[in-house]
Amino acid sequence: MCSLRKPVISRSIVYSAKFSGGGTQRLIDAGDFEKDTPVSKEIYQCSGCGLVQFADAPVSYYRDQTRAGERSKSLIELRKIQYRHFIETYHLTGKKIIEIGAGKGGFLRTLKDMSEYEVQEYGLENNEAFVQYAREQEHVNMIQGYLRDEHMRIEGAPFDAFLSFAYFQRLDEPNVVLRGVFNNLSDDGVGFVQVPALEHLLRGCGFYDIVNDHISYFDQNTLRFWLERNGFEIEEIGETAAVYNYAIVRKRKKI
Repeated sequence: MCSLRKPVISRSIVYSAKFSGGGTQRLIDAGDFEKDTPVSKEIYQCSGCGLVQFADAPVSYYRDQTRAGERSKSLIELRKIQYRHFIETYHLTGKKIIEIGAGKGGFLRTLKDMSEYEVQEYGLENNEAFVQYAREQEHVNMIQGYLRDEHMRIEGAPFDAFLSFAYFQRLDEPNVVLRGVFNNLSDDGVGFVQVPALEHLLRGCGFYDIVNDHISYFDQNTLRFWLERNGFEIEEIGETAAVYNYAIVRKRKKI
């Protein structure tokens, strides 16, 4: 089954490898190598939409936004550049913006600190401990939950815009979650989506980024297909630091 297009027309193997059975958030210690049981995994490409993806079940913690360095100096500066462009170009001063898969709230804290824009920041995160940390340490507005149903209403909706940084590639039902986001936006809502770039892997130096935490590997074509399939129009699409693909989208207007 293709994560974006179900049922899949056909699929072909594009990569095969063995991975540690623990996942990237369950790394083993040096003394446990002999106890680890490697897992063989194959990556397929959908002949219908072109998405490159694992066909296996996701890791147990796939709904959690596990990431490091949220408050590192380099990421704070990058987020400021991205936020400034997004807010100023799409007239979001004073608006309500929600991050989907907000982790421990570090990226939201950067947004909150840009007080000149008077943005009302919100975050949706599945992991309860992360939500508590974000509230107590980053002092941002966090909602504990996960969009299991596209009709689920998020507390505080509708929002004027959404953000997502390297989250959707983790999900086994990205269409459901994205439709849920769509349904929690205002009629003229916009969004900023960033995912790891398949192009980075194919340039020959990025195969270390193939991890069993990530189900889907988007290039710009499949990123566009997925976003448009779920009701959005593309305003901008491109690369970030030659490692990520990003898109800025707007809800498609009803005719």
